[in-house]
Amino acid sequence: LPSTGFRGWGLSPLYNGPIPDQKTLVIDMNAATTLTKFSGDFSAVRNVAFDLSAFVYRVRPDAPRVCVIGAGGGKDVLAALMSGAGHVTAVEVNPLIVNDVMRGSYREFTGDLYGRPDVTAVAADGRAFVRRAGPGSWNVVHLSMVDTSAASAAGAYALTENGLYTQEAFEDFFSALTDDGLLSVSSVSLPELAVGPRLATVARAALLHRGADPAASLAVVQTPWLGRPNAIMTTLIAAPRGLPPALSARVVQQAKALGFYVVYVPGGGMPAVSGEQRTIDRVATAKDDAALGKELAALPLDVSATTDDHPFFFYQNRLSDLPHALTAKGPAHLFGNGLVILAKVALVALVMVLLFLVLPVVLRARARADDAPGAGYDLGYVACLGIGFMFVEIALLYRLSVYLGEPTATLSVVLFSLLVLGGIGSRVLAGPTTAAPRRLRFVLGGVVLLVLLAAFGLPSVLEAGRAFSATGRAALAVLLIAPVGFLLGAPLPTALVSVASRAPHRIPWLWSVNGATSVLGSILATLTALHGGLRLTLVVGAVAYAAAALLSLRVVTRQERA
Repeated sequence: LPSTGFRGWGLSPLYNGPIPDQKTLVIDMNAATTLTKFSGDFSAVRNVAFDLSAFVYRVRPDAPRVCVIGAGGGKDVLAALMSGAGHVTAVEVNPLIVNDVMRGSYREFTGDLYGRPDVTAVAADGRAFVRRAGPGSWNVVHLSMVDTSAASAAGAYALTENGLYTQEAFEDFFSALTDDGLLSVSSVSLPELAVGPRLATVARAALLHRGADPAASLAVVQTPWLGRPNAIMTTLIAAPRGLPPALSARVVQQAKALGFYVVYVPGGGMPAVSGEQRTIDRVATAKDDAALGKELAALPLDVSATTDDHPFFFYQNRLSDLPHALTAKGPAHLFGNGLVILAKVALVALVMVLLFLVLPVVLRARARADDAPGAGYDLGYVACLGIGFMFVEIALLYRLSVYLGEPTATLSVVLFSLLVLGGIGSRVLAGPTTAAPRRLRFVLGGVVLLVLLAAFGLPSVLEAGRAFSATGRAALAVLLIAPVGFLLGAPLPTALVSVASRAPHRIPWLWSVNGATSVLGSILATLTALHGGLRLTLVVGAVAYAAAALLSLRVVTRQERA
């Protein structure tokens, strides 16, 4: 899409120079990247150097080696080169942008930016690429607005996980820096989406884990987001070994020259004029984690540090917000309030289950006794399977999405593996044999054990394989999913075979209950992941399968007596 005259979201209010011809590449309906017309003359693209997202190059010009994660159409690459960077590594997760756009259709328009000898463009997941590069690879690691809003049409943007904005990810970026290296991260805060404070808490947690002092290592600069005055663009700069006084002074000097606001810098920034700025300053300077935790818990939004176990950077609701979410007319801000969507969908699903499944069963039981006993055990059993399966699946999807770094690949790998291996497991393990009772107990016990092992052991295994290639990470994911996926396929068909032999009229009800509780389970699993983390989600899934195992004892006993 043509975007001639677009001045940029974080452009300095003091910039009055020319704006080059630009085009906007829309990626997933709402996310976009800007392609700038470039002929090799940097004076014609001076605007990119006046953007807050490029502020790190004002602080550290002439960096020998720079890594831009989420390079997209190359705006940040241009800014790095304009500052005198010796070499820029441009990492973009979408290979179509690198190969078909920047090296293909728009190669001439962008001045063959990704073909320059001082630029290396790589199509890869940024975090995995950084891990493979090893320590001391770059003087600057730069992330600017690296996220997706594919779910924003449903108001569910906040429900998307992001493996680039977690404590562990920041630690990976710190490890890839030289001794005097800088990490720069830019994003946007909205009235009900406090991105600045959350960036600060994530950086603080990562710095403390490395033994660094956040008060001496952070600088935060803000400016109003052009085109949306009530939104604030934030750039956080972190120096794992501390920000030298000369660089701190340069932050203040350059920010004043560009009309930006220094929220925090070692030695003190400008006076805070908003609650968000006061929170950022408190996060950077707090010495008592317990006291800081209480202060953050009192805020209307949850800005605690995100981790790989809780990777929902843009989700900032609390469970206490649930009553308001149920009565809200719509999304609270541009990208949606995740809790509003979840709460209303959960309510609709619950009403449908009660109205069309539970109520008919109760009325049937009152009208006449079921000629085959044990309906409650059968229905409870398949309900536990429906809920448990979705808790396990949702947790694995989120966990492996952070690991694989590509949502499409995650869906392909996880769903394909679970469904195919589950089908194989149902064929091999299920069936009307005399060994079925004992085998079912073994299968359900194995599921509980494997899910608990995944809850507590999977993070360490994935961390060990973080630097693998994309193919290697996918292969590892399949290997990890295979055992539990194989076993998950057996419990439901085994139960259906058992019930069909003594109460065949109940089979449609079992299918219905299992399907309905799967829908409800997917919503409850997402809520659990958002508020309790992925480990807890897997543990709840294991508990559901343990409950199914207990109920199966009655089913198996009746089968053995039949």
